[in-house]
Amino acid sequence: VRLVGSEMCIRDRIFASPESYRRFDNFVDLVEQVPVGRLAQLLREIDPLVRISLRQLGLSGAPESILLGAFDRILSMSRLPSRIELVQSTVVFEFADPSLESLAEFEKQLIRMGPRNLERLQNYTRKLKSIYLKT
Repeated sequence: VRLVGSEMCIRDRIFASPESYRRFDNFVDLVEQVPVGRLAQLLREIDPLVRISLRQLGLSGAPESILLGAFDRILSMSRLPSRIELVQSTVVFEFADPSLESLAEFEKQLIRMGPRNLERLQNYTRKLKSIYLKT
């Protein structure tokens, strides 16, 4: 095992290093510190402003459906494999698995956060969605 940047190289194959996931720990820590009930209430309170902003941007759709869609995208992410193989593409790494590489950028970012941070974010989102739907 040798390191290639922050990634691991095993028998000439490159894998995402669990250490590289730690760069997202502070972000998820911050998200988890926001009281779920208060955030759900705040999202309901700013709904009219978001609705106006969306219209001004030429976007259709209710803020609630957009927000619930984002919640569902986070919650629908499957449990990540313990090893994710990467391939180097010009300057950046891509996922070697075509099913991972073909995901939308949002889902790929969730993968880059690592299994532990994804699970923490999903737990928080599950609580937020439940409370949001009740407010």
